[in-house]
Amino acid sequence: MSEAWIAQALTPTKPEPTYGFMNYFLNSPGGDGQRPWPDATPKTFCHIGHGTNAVCAIPEYDLLVVARWIQDDALDGLLQRVIAATKEQ
Repeated sequence: MSEAWIAQALTPTKPEPTYGFMNYFLNSPGGDGQRPWPDATPKTFCHIGHGTNAVCAIPEYDLLVVARWIQDDALDGLLQRVIAATKEQ
C-alpha cells in the first residue's frame, strides 16, 4: 500500500472522528473527547469486524495484534498487555 493511501486511511472522518475510511478505527478522541483504547498508543488503529474480530496495528512498536471473538471492552486491556510485554524485551 502506498504511504498516501495509508495517510488517507488514518485521517479521521467528519461523520465519525474515530473512523478512517469508515472501517479503520482510529485511537483518536471521539465526540466524548476520549480515545477508544486509552491504554494503547495514540497512533494505534484497528480494523474491527463482527464479533470483535480485531486486527490492530501499533506503529510505534512495529506490532500487529490479531484477536478473535474478544469482548469489545477487553480490547484495550489486551493492547495494554501486548505493549507492556514489548517494553520488557
